[in-house]
Amino acid sequence: PYKTPNVRIDSRQVYTNTVPCGHMRAPGEPQALFALDSHMDTVAQHIGMAPLELRMKNLIDAGEEMPTGAVYQEVKAKETLQAAIEASEYHSDKPANVGRGIAMGERGAGGGESHAAITLNPDGSIILNTAIFEQGTGTHTTLRQMAAEELGIAPERIQVEVWNTDAVPFDTGSGGSRVTRVASIAAYEAVVEARQSVELLAAELLGWPEERITLRGETVTNSDTGESQPWTDLLSRANRSITGRGAHSDRERSAVTSFTAQVAEVSVDIETGEVKLLKFTTAHDVGTILNPVSHQGQINGGLMQGIGYAMMEELTIEDGSVTSLSFGDYKIPTSQDIPELRTVLVESDAGTGPYRTKSIGENPI
Repeated sequence: PYKTPNVRIDSRQVYTNTVPCGHMRAPGEPQALFALDSHMDTVAQHIGMAPLELRMKNLIDAGEEMPTGAVYQEVKAKETLQAAIEASEYHSDKPANVGRGIAMGERGAGGGESHAAITLNPDGSIILNTAIFEQGTGTHTTLRQMAAEELGIAPERIQVEVWNTDAVPFDTGSGGSRVTRVASIAAYEAVVEARQSVELLAAELLGWPEERITLRGETVTNSDTGESQPWTDLLSRANRSITGRGAHSDRERSAVTSFTAQVAEVSVDIETGEVKLLKFTTAHDVGTILNPVSHQGQINGGLMQGIGYAMMEELTIEDGSVTSLSFGDYKIPTSQDIPELRTVLVESDAGTGPYRTKSIGENPI
């Protein structure tokens, strides 16, 4: 998230006889951001500047070019940091054994390829097909809501089905904060095509001007005369179902990114060294939130993972063998380990796709 006019990269790949890496939330990014923000604290101490002031001076602004050549638009980095500072009461008095730490992160929506189809049947059933499995992140709920919004019906009317692997077109899959950006565009295009096909069928069967026909809810309507017909009747007369298909491919990360600012308040027992997390504040730069419950769930889940990652979890390995044999050895947070959580959402009109969304799955960690 910081201005970086000059970059030199020294990289080494080392083969180790340890546990291989795999999928998780934001793989590799917490390590990099830990190093970056620790460095910011060290620099601030070295030059005699407050860590908050150093960060605020060096956060990127809209239109500035990153070392990778990316140019981000609608940047809300400073606003997000300020929101976290205010919500956490960062400048308020605190006991001598209590400290507050700041960290910043940036995560844009990933790219990829996705396909979707939606089928309207004469019996009124609606099937939305996708290649994306539901892994607990609310993907199917989001796609169902978006399709329902475009059709003007209740989300419960739409059944989401995962394509059979024998028939599914290529899909990049879930990961990289890409699903809402890429899969939702594919689903949106599928709904638009299906709606237009039903409107064309109405023009053929009813003799209405095609440009005056609108499918909304359970009916198609002639805007000239106000006449309407249930779309199920049209499909029954034609003895057919109508399927719309959509596809979206964009391999690059979005030029519209999102920022996260977090403040942790901890106490330290100076005799035992025990660290206790007292409060945690997280601020997120967001676009349109399609489902507030699942959106907040992603934030809470990422925070809990991050707390465990930083304070509790440790996979110990000796001579190439894992010695953390159970969850008695490998600690993960429970509800009793989670302190007061405060979430602040910095709203923006910027985003990707038809509803102007931003990624949230990996940002909190």
